[in-house]
Amino acid sequence: MPFTSEVIHLGVESVFRMEESAREYERKLEAAYDDLYKTHMRPLMKKTFQCSANCCDMTKGGYEDVQRCIDDCTGSLSQAQTYVKNEFQDFQNRVQRCFMVCNDNTKAK
Repeated sequence: MPFTSEVIHLGVESVFRMEESAREYERKLEAAYDDLYKTHMRPLMKKTFQCSANCCDMTKGGYEDVQRCIDDCTGSLSQAQTYVKNEFQDFQNRVQRCFMVCNDNTKAK
């Protein structure tokens, strides 16, 4: 079947809609991450840094004690950052798989 200008136009429209959807998805994902960062990660970071600063005020104990205190303070933040990173990556992977399935379904038609 030869491509008519109407078929080509519909194909171009579909590409533009997909690109706009991808941009909208990226904006919403970034907004969700920003919200999570502001409401949860930033307060946790503040708590972590305050805890670490308090460790530096310790008058008893040596370098190793202060370092252990700081390590204890930063553990929760490190775990939270790793968790958030992994969850966002997993979500991105699932969306990408959905996109690939939709793309394959479109090509099959």
